[in-house]
Amino acid sequence: MEAHAPEREADTARIPLEELKRELDSLERGSFAALNDDELREKVKQIHEGLSIQAPIVPADKLIFRAVKVSQRPVRKIRIGYPPSDAVKTLARCNRAGEVMFYGAFNQFVSCIRELSWQPGDLFAVSAWLTTAPMLFNHLGFSAETLTKFNASREVPYFSNPANGSDRNWLIRQWQARVFTQLVPVGQESLYRLPVALKEAALWQIGQPNLEGLEMFSGIIYPSVATSALCDNVAILQI
Repeated sequence: MEAHAPEREADTARIPLEELKRELDSLERGSFAALNDDELREKVKQIHEGLSIQAPIVPADKLIFRAVKVSQRPVRKIRIGYPPSDAVKTLARCNRAGEVMFYGAFNQFVSCIRELSWQPGDLFAVSAWLTTAPMLFNHLGFSAETLTKFNASREVPYFSNPANGSDRNWLIRQWQARVFTQLVPVGQESLYRLPVALKEAALWQIGQPNLEGLEMFSGIIYPSVATSALCDNVAILQI
């Protein structure tokens, strides 16, 4: 099942295509480092004016796995759910410091553990969760180019290739996928600033309710970098 978000009306004129190509290339090469968060957010917003999307709806009873690193077996469910905000100390692929997200994976737990940079002797608590109602998601990181880069033997998900895609849409989607799935070394978490800005752009309110009556995105679906894009992760907003 899927939902379509209509093309947004541009508050300002869209960036001409050739200028857009230069802007995307500049950001990908690191020019965002000279911008503060508000400036980067505004630039990303302008880039995405007019972008059309195809957003999947995850049905009820969908299985999501989550893993957390622990020192002993948890005794309270809160320990394996959303983390407390004061425990979120650094940027990650979908969150700023202090921003709470529920990171998990669909149908398997391998990517959950690999995303945690495990070491021999580490102890993890792995939990399985079922969605209780349909949830609307956006997506980032999916493209044929990205799957080829990771040598991932899988098809690009249907929702990442909308039938009405334009040259502008294709250009932005390819750029999003490269930026969002970049490998970020430990200690260089500031590189996540651009992926986080993309996540924020992807979670803007949709233009109108879909057939399921859903008006807000619940989070982001994206390929797991830790499993070379073979599995799909999910980052869910705090309810």
